Amino acid sequence: MAKVVVSTGYGKELKIASFALYVFMETRLKIANFSERAITLVISTDAEGLRRNSTLIASILRRTQRLVWVRCYTRGFEQASFEIRNLRVDFVKADEEVTGRYPGHVPLAVFDRMRVMRDETGWDRCLVLDHDMVCLSDLGDYFDEDFEDNLLMARLFGPGNTLGMQMKGRGGLPESLAHAEDHPYFFMGPMLNLELMRKEKTWEAFLAAHEALQQEEQLALTTATGGRTKGASRKWNQVPQWDNSRDADDNEVCGITLAGIIHWTGGGKPWHLNSKVWRPELWEAERTNWEVLRAGEWDKPVMWELSGSPASELQHWFKRGWKLALLREDSPPPPLPEDSGLSEESILSREEEWNTIQRKAWDRLMDHPDVTLWDDAFRVEVLGNPVVLIVAGVTQLRELLRSHPQAAAAPYVVSRRDNSEAAAQELAALGYTRQWCRPKETAGALAEGVDYREGPWTGEMPEECELLGWKPAPVESRRKPALRPAPAMA
Repeated sequence: MAKVVVSTGYGKELKIASFALYVFMETRLKIANFSERAITLVISTDAEGLRRNSTLIASILRRTQRLVWVRCYTRGFEQASFEIRNLRVDFVKADEEVTGRYPGHVPLAVFDRMRVMRDETGWDRCLVLDHDMVCLSDLGDYFDEDFEDNLLMARLFGPGNTLGMQMKGRGGLPESLAHAEDHPYFFMGPMLNLELMRKEKTWEAFLAAHEALQQEEQLALTTATGGRTKGASRKWNQVPQWDNSRDADDNEVCGITLAGIIHWTGGGKPWHLNSKVWRPELWEAERTNWEVLRAGEWDKPVMWELSGSPASELQHWFKRGWKLALLREDSPPPPLPEDSGLSEESILSREEEWNTIQRKAWDRLMDHPDVTLWDDAFRVEVLGNPVVLIVAGVTQLRELLRSHPQAAAAPYVVSRRDNSEAAAQELAALGYTRQWCRPKETAGALAEGVDYREGPWTGEMPEECELLGWKPAPVESRRKPALRPAPAMA
């Protein structure tokens, strides 16, 4: 038998007796370069769903330092595998026929991810994921949990929700599978105990169950694993349709915490135009594409906003994938015309309504792990060095540079309230050699305005404007959002 020579990466070579053993050793050597258990994931997709998976993967990478290894089965198209930083993606084209009946919004490609039980001989476990998820915590915590001799680990639907119950509306279980009636049903997708599955030939049992049921793959997996599913924390598969409810006054009662995995199951998705699903901005804030992943530029840029912008403006930055450190200041309601004719009671009611709207906007913004309140306890390492600084004026900027020297790395600065010629000169002295101005009512965007040193602006600053400065910065400190749109104009 021909031998394969494998480089270990440490100046040594191993002679492996078979290609299968080579694959196993290559996998082990790669994982050994990281001190903690790798995050090994399996997904499958058709061409239409591919781009959504990049957002899911980016959300995982942004919250872990571990190796993230993805096996992605593609149906009807091919992609080139790649490896960069702590990410490796292996694309595997799947051409085998898929049978069974699936919900209308679910493509046949979902079956292909089950092939990992047969194909991946080097992993001891992997997590099955859907493209309509985002992860807001370090997924490594989930991977460190013990299977306790179970074949699966997943969030369970709960008492009474069994395979038998799920099959009642599908014609019932075949007599040959009646023994599986009480197997607990789980939320998709589960963590697979691949090491034990290989020993117990779960792939073969899965194929037999799928042939007998002719339904979606989740039902066959429930059958083939013999009810051996360890219940996982709800944190790792939070579903708005199941975890949120309504009180007696029809107000939403949220049962979801912004940690772990958020999963928008069903036909409505957060990327749909004018989506009505629960908090689509959480998905929007993670959105990316495969070009960004291949370039290794998935880190979110950081903004320090210390001028006291309203929550509605900061939402523009948040939704476009920025980490925020901010001062919270409530703004007054819009002024009323002198002849409004409103009674004192109506004016008070209007102010209360305005304050309620602001409070809700702040609550929705501040509960996210990528948004931090700027206070005495603020630590730069929580979010990282800023790309953008927004300050009230140059005096505040000077104080910030003294208290937090990391602020000097920011290539962009915005002076919201001090637009004097003296402020412009001081910005230039601090290294912000390129300067623009823009109207103050332009909220949420950092786009070039008009260079005040040229054309009609020469020699003077307009009265109602913000002053923007830019300076070159080392590449490693810029952390600009690669291939991402700038925050949109309000």
